[in-house]
Amino acid sequence: MAFDKAWERSCSENGSKEISQDKKIELALSQVSDHPFSIQNPSMAKEVANFRVRLLSLK
Repeated sequence: MAFDKAWERSCSENGSKEISQDKKIELALSQVSDHPFSIQNPSMAKEVANFRVRLLSLK
């Protein structure tokens, strides 16, 4: 999933403990902002991102 890769990049580039989880989600979503799902359904993309973070216990 594109979000998962963007999440990993945002954590490695910005330090996972230095920024909040919400900010990391925002950064990851901005990296996939050109993805068709993000373009067509930005609010659902954010919901899916939050779900994936909870589901996978991402930090």
